[in-house]
Amino acid sequence: MKSIKLKEYFNASAEVLYEAWLDSKIHTKMTGAKAVCSSKVNGSFAAWDGYISGKNLSLVPNKKIVQTWRTTDFSENDDNSELTLEFEQESGGCFFSTNP
Repeated sequence: MKSIKLKEYFNASAEVLYEAWLDSKIHTKMTGAKAVCSSKVNGSFAAWDGYISGKNLSLVPNKKIVQTWRTTDFSENDDNSELTLEFEQESGGCFFSTNP
């Protein structure tokens, strides 16, 4: 199994970043490609004009998002990936990280 870990600082609040990930209009504006998002556990989403899809497994408002994730490049037999996003509020901004 491969994993990717990333941590970046953004001049935006944890609330703004969390909402951008789960709100269809904001996510579409953020990426420039159509997104249909859900802000509910077990809710489905699609992003990048349907290239990425998945389901929300766990949501901790403004702190953590856990999702299944796959692209149209995955074969039918490929397992879903799991994506964990964490938001750590700091003064003046937020650390955004992925954790395998």
